[in-house]
Amino acid sequence: MGCVGTSNKTGKGSKSSLKMIESKKKDTLSQSTKKGFEIPRTTSARYTGMTEYAVIRKRYKMLDLIGHGKYGVVYKAVSKADPNLVVGIKILKCGTYLDKDRIVEEVKILKTLDHPNIIKYYEEIDDDPYVFLVTEYCSGGDLFDRISNKSEFGESEAAEITEKILKALNHCHSKNIAHRDIKPENILYSSKDPHAEIKLIDFGLAKKSECNSKTYQTIVGTCYYIAPEVIDGNYTFACDIWSVGVVLHILLSGRLPFSGSTDEEIFRNIKKGHISFDDPVWDSVTPPGKDLLSKLLDPDENKRPTAAEALKHQWLKLAKTYTRNIDVLDPLTISKISKYQGATKFQKACLNTFVKTLKTEEIDKLVLAFNLLDKEKNGYILSEDLVKVFHNVHPEADITELANCLSAQDKNFINYSQFIASALDVKKFLTTERLWALFQYFDVGNNGYLTVKEITEVLNQSNEKDYTIEEVRTMLKDHGIKETERINFTTFSKILGKIDAKEETLQKVIR
Repeated sequence: MGCVGTSNKTGKGSKSSLKMIESKKKDTLSQSTKKGFEIPRTTSARYTGMTEYAVIRKRYKMLDLIGHGKYGVVYKAVSKADPNLVVGIKILKCGTYLDKDRIVEEVKILKTLDHPNIIKYYEEIDDDPYVFLVTEYCSGGDLFDRISNKSEFGESEAAEITEKILKALNHCHSKNIAHRDIKPENILYSSKDPHAEIKLIDFGLAKKSECNSKTYQTIVGTCYYIAPEVIDGNYTFACDIWSVGVVLHILLSGRLPFSGSTDEEIFRNIKKGHISFDDPVWDSVTPPGKDLLSKLLDPDENKRPTAAEALKHQWLKLAKTYTRNIDVLDPLTISKISKYQGATKFQKACLNTFVKTLKTEEIDKLVLAFNLLDKEKNGYILSEDLVKVFHNVHPEADITELANCLSAQDKNFINYSQFIASALDVKKFLTTERLWALFQYFDVGNNGYLTVKEITEVLNQSNEKDYTIEEVRTMLKDHGIKETERINFTTFSKILGKIDAKEETLQKVIR
C-alpha cells in the first residue's frame, strides 16, 4: 500500500489499551532499582510551601495547580502586567534533593532553545530557597489526553506529531542537548484546536555534552520509554530517538512496545528489543510506517537514525495531508521584514523579547511560514533558502540583500524568534496595552521607570545572547538616552513606536 495520500486510521480497537497506558502514565523508575536515578515526580503541592513565596506573586497571579513532581510543582498563572499573558510557573525548592546548579543548568538549556515545537522560556525568579521558572502555558493538554479522547486517529496525524517531535529534537541535538525524558506527558498542545502546535516540555533531565559521544552515564527517564543503552549507563543523543519510537508505537497501535509488572521485567523486554507486527491492529498501518518504527526502535544505537535522518523518511510525507496548506509568503510579509531591518538594535532586542509572549495561535501563519522556510528542519532558516522559497512564490522579487542583512552577524541563518519578530505586524500587536505590559515586564524594580541594569537583566533572561551593560548603553544612545537617564513609559513607547520601513521600500525591492 502506498504511503502518500492514504487516509488509514490507526489504533482501531485500542481504546482499552490507551486507557491502560493512561493509568500507568505517572509510573516511573523506582529509586531502589539502581543508584543515581534522577526521577523528579510524586509530591504534594504542600511541599513547596505555597504560602511562603511572595516575590512571584508581585508579578503573577497564581491560579490552578497543573502538575507536581519530586522537586516541586507547576502552576498556571497570569501576568499582573498583562492579563492576556497566561504562563506556566515551575516552582523548584533547593535543598537535600535538588541543588541550585541543576536548576541553573536547566535555565541555560531553556535559554538556548528557540523552536516552534519547544516550550518558550520567559524568565527565572530567585527567592531562596525557591526558584521560579516561568514558561509558555499550553492549554490543549498532553498527547495522552488528545489521543485518548479521539474515536479515530489518522496515520497522517501520527506522522505530523512524529515529525514535529523529531524537529524539536533535531534542534536540541544540533546544540548537543539530549532531552532524556521523551514521553507523551511531556508533549503538550498549545491549544485545543485540532491543528494546534505541539510543544516539547520539561527539560529538568536534559543534559548538554561537548559532542555526540557517550558522555551520558546517569540512568534517567521513565521506564517504558528508556532506551536499552540507557539501562547500561553509557549512551548518546540516540536515547531520545528510541523514546520517539516508543511514542510512535503508541500512536500507531495504542499499546506500549515493552511492558512488564516490574521495572526489572520492563528492562529485560527493552533489552530484547523485539517488535512484532503480527497483531491485527497493525494491518491498517502502511509499510513505511512500520519501517520507520522499526528503525527508531533498533536496539543498536549505531544503526538508529539521527533526528535529521529520520526526518527524511518517506512515511513523514503523510504529515502534509494533515497539515493546513496556507499561502503565508506574500509581499506584505517581506514589507514587514524590511521594516524590521530598518529598526535599531534596541528595538530589535525588545521585539525579540516581546514575540515570546505571544500565543502560538496569534502568529500561526508566521509559524507555518517558518516551517516552510526551515528546509533543514532544525529551527533555522538559511538566508539562501529564504531567497529561493520566496522567489518560487513571487518570481518578480529579489530579496537577496534583505535576507543577507536579516541573518545574524557572521552567520547565514535566521532563528525562530528573529524571524517571527521580523515578520510581525507591529501596528497590530504593539498596542498601548501591550507596550505597557512589556514596559512592566522590563520594570523589575516595579518603580515606574527602567534603568540600564534592569533592561540588561531582562534581555539576558529572555534571549540566548548575553548583553553587557555597556552594550545596552550603546544601544540606548541611538535613541538619545543618556547613561544615567531613567526611561519612563512615554519614552519607551515612543522608541518602539518608531519601527518604520527603510528608505528602500518594498516597491524598490520588488521591481
